[in-house]
Amino acid sequence: MNITKSIPRASAVLLACVLLAVVFNVATLMTEVLSDKSVPQAAQGNIDLTSIELSEVNSVPLSGNWEFYWQKLLTPSQIDNSKNESTHINVPHAWVRSTLDGQPLPTHGVATYRVNVLTNKKYANLSLKIPTIGTAYKLYIDDDLVSEGGKIGFTQETSEPGYNPEIILFEPKSDKFSITIQVSNHDFYWGGMWTTVRLGVNHNIHQEQYRQTLRSTFLLAIFLTVAIFNLIQFTLRTTDPLPILIALTCILLALREIESSQVLYFTGIAHWSFATNARVDFLSFYAASPLVIAYFHITFWQEYNKKLMAVIYALCTIASLFVVFTPPEIFSQTMPLFQGLIVLVMPYVFWGLIKAIKHKRYSARLLTMGTIFLFAIVLNDILYNRDIIDTTVMISFGLVTFILCQNYLTYTRFIDAGKQNRYLSKTLEERNEELQNFSQSLEENVKKRTDELAKANEKLGELAHKDMLTELPNRRGMMVFIEDAIINYRQNNTPFCLLVLDFDKFKKLNDTLGHEAGDKVLTEGATLMRQVLRDQDEVARWGGEEFLILLPSTPIKGAEIIANKLKDSLKETLTKSIGMPVSVTIGIAEFEKTDTLGSCFQRADKALYLGKNNGRDIVVLAEPAGQNDDNI
Repeated sequence: MNITKSIPRASAVLLACVLLAVVFNVATLMTEVLSDKSVPQAAQGNIDLTSIELSEVNSVPLSGNWEFYWQKLLTPSQIDNSKNESTHINVPHAWVRSTLDGQPLPTHGVATYRVNVLTNKKYANLSLKIPTIGTAYKLYIDDDLVSEGGKIGFTQETSEPGYNPEIILFEPKSDKFSITIQVSNHDFYWGGMWTTVRLGVNHNIHQEQYRQTLRSTFLLAIFLTVAIFNLIQFTLRTTDPLPILIALTCILLALREIESSQVLYFTGIAHWSFATNARVDFLSFYAASPLVIAYFHITFWQEYNKKLMAVIYALCTIASLFVVFTPPEIFSQTMPLFQGLIVLVMPYVFWGLIKAIKHKRYSARLLTMGTIFLFAIVLNDILYNRDIIDTTVMISFGLVTFILCQNYLTYTRFIDAGKQNRYLSKTLEERNEELQNFSQSLEENVKKRTDELAKANEKLGELAHKDMLTELPNRRGMMVFIEDAIINYRQNNTPFCLLVLDFDKFKKLNDTLGHEAGDKVLTEGATLMRQVLRDQDEVARWGGEEFLILLPSTPIKGAEIIANKLKDSLKETLTKSIGMPVSVTIGIAEFEKTDTLGSCFQRADKALYLGKNNGRDIVVLAEPAGQNDDNI
């Protein structure tokens, strides 16, 4: 078999497979868009998600009609306690294309957004994925400030722009909660919430972000690999400008993917300033466009007017310089004009391709296929950016398709040149092997980084369930064991008891010996509790100097014996350790048929305080269960 013929054929098959993979990813994105549209939308500031089990979906967009307070920065309590009348605005949407009372909103100002969320139940933990918000914000869940980016203010002097896309974990107080976002913009053409906030359970929303990070890493790997590949080709044949055009285009596209995906923020690698983000976003578009146009011009120079192309290059260069030397507030206003220029240039470039096909120019047909896909994606993104259609941004996949077609054509040209020069062919094979090693190394680094992220997420989950001082489970961690005990009781009638233990006169101890001594009592007490208790028992720091102990498979009489042993052991050991009398009071309640977790805890807690009132340093058994209390 002639290797000079088999290599281009194999490359063509590989290109077709990669292009099919790109089309599959685009179809997946569109499926996600359609899935988002099937989710309930906010109406009049309320969104009803009771029909969705959040643990069974990745995340849901909180899109729709939000409450909107223009030129006001209101906290949740100010909204609840004042007579501020809200209007409503669709989210996501930029101010520049919105109206208020029939009048267009200005590009600069402040506003407060609010939406009330109703879920199908109270979730133990939820997460919000916060996108870039223009251009400074504070985000509240109910009355709690949970995230902010930049510094909000009524003027440019008192505010500071800053993106801060992140995923925040929170525990809703009930199945209904509100999200309030204060936004200010004095530094950009686009202000407001132009991308939707997404809600989901913590595990699922992080898994969704991992997939997006891997997708972005995959695109970055392609762009950087193709860039290096073409730089090597350019060093071997400096008379051909096409490889350097492709390499520079890929570098710009890699920077654009880093900025648009916000992968640096979510992975914690780096935080670019607002101005840097804006410049990378605009410059990667403004500077890459003439490079792509130049590729067509150089490849099919006979089909294009030289003077007209010079005008196009000049306009793109002026726009790029505008981005470099002016602040975001000014250069951001040029985007609609530049988009209009690109829309006008695309038909002219495509007409040149049609003429190249007619004149049977080399590679014209394949390049036209890639160009059709690219132009369709570019047109989609421009119309989406202008709020004319409701899809999603897909420019990266269009550019990958086009770049791969370009790279394939450049590669086949080098194969043809290799037929005439054996030395060049051998050198190219060596470079290809280096690129394969680089790609393999890059994939290994991606896997390593993904594993590190998974371990970090696992560590965060562990920290969320553990008390840092005593290294015992905290309230959230203890709930898992109690729920299992309740299930075992309901199914097998296996008794268990809750013990509420509280150190007596702990404040006096802190005031007398200092907080270090108080911490020592808590840490040594926690260690001693674990030693005294059985392997099957669980103990958690419930709050302050109060501990909650779970005694599975134990009736109240057995629990009383264990509690007295624990009380005496703590008193003897800790008094000797710190040189001051230390005692504990313990309330015990056995879980009964009519009990809920809340009522059982309250009975034990009531017994504890009865012991406090009767002189402390005592174990008190709770009264039998009465009427059910609400869950804690």
